[in-house]
Amino acid sequence: MMLIPISHLLAAHFSGERAQAKLLRLVAHAAAAIMLLSSLDSAFAGLRRDESGTLNLSLALFFIEAAVFYGMVMRIEKRPQLVYVTTWMLCASLWQVLTYAGVAMQMFSTVFALFGVLLLVAYRLSFWERTGAQQLAEPFFQAANALVSLAMLSSLFKWLGDMSSNTDAVVNWSLLGFGLAMLATSFVAFAVVRHSGWRRWYLLMSLAHAAVTLLTLHHMINLNVSQQIE
Repeated sequence: MMLIPISHLLAAHFSGERAQAKLLRLVAHAAAAIMLLSSLDSAFAGLRRDESGTLNLSLALFFIEAAVFYGMVMRIEKRPQLVYVTTWMLCASLWQVLTYAGVAMQMFSTVFALFGVLLLVAYRLSFWERTGAQQLAEPFFQAANALVSLAMLSSLFKWLGDMSSNTDAVVNWSLLGFGLAMLATSFVAFAVVRHSGWRRWYLLMSLAHAAVTLLTLHHMINLNVSQQIE
């Protein structure tokens, strides 16, 4: 059904009558908003893996279509603030795909951080300016920083939760690999970004994840006191 507002938006874009185009856009926005609100219950249920895969794949397709819709609105109506909504929809779709694939929850932060870093690389390479959408560059830059930052913070909280359990079943090579992946991602973000404030933030995140990785390795080695001193 999400194809209906998309088709209305296309009809409004190619319509020669201004009044008719305005009406079609209003109907498209109203329909998209109603479908997003009505999907909230299913979206919360989709946070858990559906064994049949039907719910997760349906939600992934729905959120992709929602991202396409708001991306079209952003471009046609010149509303760069919708970059944030489009990014959320893409992340929601990616979340459903990862859930369907049975990816471990701790890897979600890594995947979303990488997605944000890709947006930062696109900003650094002036991708938006080259495509004639320079007004979208700054919103995409801020959305990418928010996405990477949330992924970094969630990974730190995940590590604290795993370490508090203090069990070898949780603190293992998988957790160490997770820490190394987030450390590499935060360092790449630091290297790509040229904004001084964000560079300091990513440097802080790199140091934090370096400390997390070392502490995880220290816990796994399980040395006695004299060996630790040495």
